[in-house]
Amino acid sequence: MPEEPSFEDVEASYAAALAAVAAPAAQRLRDALAQVEAAATLGGWVEPPRAPGAAPSQPEPQLSAEADALLAVVNDLGADIPFDWPHWSEGRSLAESPEHLRDATGAQAVMVINALQRFDRFSDGALLKAFNDGVIQAAVRRIVDALPA
Repeated sequence: MPEEPSFEDVEASYAAALAAVAAPAAQRLRDALAQVEAAATLGGWVEPPRAPGAAPSQPEPQLSAEADALLAVVNDLGADIPFDWPHWSEGRSLAESPEHLRDATGAQAVMVINALQRFDRFSDGALLKAFNDGVIQAAVRRIVDALPA
C-alpha cells in the first residue's frame, strides 16, 4: 500500500494548483467573496418539508445562495487534492477562528475549506458555523492574497 503524502507535500501541491489559477477565476473569487460579505445572512437552520401526517424532522443547515456560490467558486479553482484531513492537526487549529488564519498560506486556506466541506458531511452545520464565525471568509481572503495578480 502506498504511503500517504506528508502534509507538507500536500500543501505544496495545493500551492502549485493556486499558482496556476487564471486571472478570470481569481476575479470570480473576489466577486463571490464580496457578495458573501455584503449578504444579510449566510444561511440558517430550516425545517425540511414533510408530507402531510408525517412526524416533524430535525432542522437542517442551509447555506445562503451567496455562501453556496462562494464555495462553488473555491471548488472550481482546481485545488481539491485529497489528503488525510481528519489527522491534520494544524488544520484543526486554523479552522478554530478567523484570527488563526491570519498567517496561513493560500494553500493552507484552501485545505481548511476543503477539510470543512468534508467534515460537514459528518457533522451537520459545520460549514454554516464556519461561515457564521467568519472562518470561510478569512480563508478565502488568504486564498485571494495568494493568487497571481
